[in-house]
Amino acid sequence: LSGLRIGVVSEGFASESAEERATTAAVRAAIERMAGEGATVTEVSVPLHLQTGGVGFAIFHEGMAAVLRDNGQNYGLSGRYDPAFATAMHEALGRSIEEMSPQMKVALIAGSYMHDTWGGERYARARRLQSEVRTGYERLFADFDVLAMPTTPYVATLPFAEEGIDGRIGASWDNLRNTAPFNVSGHPAISLPLAEAEGLPAGVMLVGPLFADALLLQIAYACEQRLGWRGTPARRAQ
Repeated sequence: LSGLRIGVVSEGFASESAEERATTAAVRAAIERMAGEGATVTEVSVPLHLQTGGVGFAIFHEGMAAVLRDNGQNYGLSGRYDPAFATAMHEALGRSIEEMSPQMKVALIAGSYMHDTWGGERYARARRLQSEVRTGYERLFADFDVLAMPTTPYVATLPFAEEGIDGRIGASWDNLRNTAPFNVSGHPAISLPLAEAEGLPAGVMLVGPLFADALLLQIAYACEQRLGWRGTPARRAQ
């Protein structure tokens, strides 16, 4: 990893709970191991990282509601259209919409509300901000080859149906806080199982410049050769 410039995004390391602190400590230790193999590691503050969630919320939810409303058809866009798929989706939604997960139901409700209330203005605004998000991240690669942070803020959790729908939805969306921004920006990212917290694997996410997929794969291969993957940990007690 000699010569690799890693920017450690401060905003990507949450520390609100003991689980989050354990994960961030494990990921930082893994990044230090990368430094031990010759990488240059520099802490960098990226306030944009905490501001991208709202942009993603508008794009993902209103966009998902539109996809479901139109039975999977991307009206106005070029590409492959499948009449049989549209028919199957229309029939399935009419017959089985109650079988959707709570997360999808909330996304459909929120996206439909945004569309009906603002007539697409919020979605259009988010799409315009998307280019600013992309440019904001891309500027960082003048100084760094990759950005690093935990893939998720905490390790896998046990089923928690007793917490109700609110708990299930909150947990399922909360673990996207580091990954969703790059769904908005379009930057390639890869998760490496180099860390372990509370007896469970913790991913180190590396993000590269636009169209640098090959670079990320090369770095992943180098990490595998020099650092090795973490072995399969013992299962957490039920």
